[in-house]
Amino acid sequence: MTRDIYQSDYYKKGSRNVLLPVRWMAPESIADGVNTYDTDIWSYGIVLWEIVTLAAQPYHGMSNEEVINFVLSKGVLTRPEECPNLLWELMERCWEWLPKQRPTCCEIIEMLE
Repeated sequence: MTRDIYQSDYYKKGSRNVLLPVRWMAPESIADGVNTYDTDIWSYGIVLWEIVTLAAQPYHGMSNEEVINFVLSKGVLTRPEECPNLLWELMERCWEWLPKQRPTCCEIIEMLE
């Protein structure tokens, strides 16, 4: 059997009651509803962080509203203990504030090779 351990991580926004995974969303997705290749790269950085922390909850201890405010004020997750420099540098690049400054998939592959 499976269960949704992150059920409370989804935020209901607006009158349409659309559930949004705010803990994985790029700032431009949160602010403007924009979803692009670049926002996927941001989310990939969050997933990398989850892998390194062995599935810790992103922004643990913060409410969804606090996560939204934190991300929109240019806040990012802290470096996990025991995180290799290469992975931390990749995460930081994935979380660049300006979307076009984030790495492409090809650049990510090159960094990981």
